[in-house]
Amino acid sequence: MSTTWHVERCLCRAGQAEERGQYALARRLLAPVLDREPENPDAWLLEARILGKTGKLPEALAILESLVMADQNNVAARMLLVGALLLQNETERAMDHLLIAARGWNDLEPGEQDEQVLSSLWSSYTDRSK
Repeated sequence: MSTTWHVERCLCRAGQAEERGQYALARRLLAPVLDREPENPDAWLLEARILGKTGKLPEALAILESLVMADQNNVAARMLLVGALLLQNETERAMDHLLIAARGWNDLEPGEQDEQVLSSLWSSYTDRSK
């Protein structure tokens, strides 16, 4: 129980430091969690966010791709991966991941109604940005 509490506390403090833009501190707080729990997806997701924000996009992409490979339903990792791919001008790959996420949200099979799903996503996006 105390180990879990310690891990959660470290993750929380690292997340707070990241939100304040204190990326070096966030990574120092996160390091023990990654060492002790190398399979912790929340820790790796935070590490990827920090790496992306500090200009280490290739490293962030590698982590995000690993997270998505390990858990196809990790929406947070997949959506960060979409954003990172777009920043790398890898639009086609980003759209592929976006479609996978959208299919999951709508219980669709690959290829089924892709155009409709993309249209719906675009409409939602443009409605929110007004």
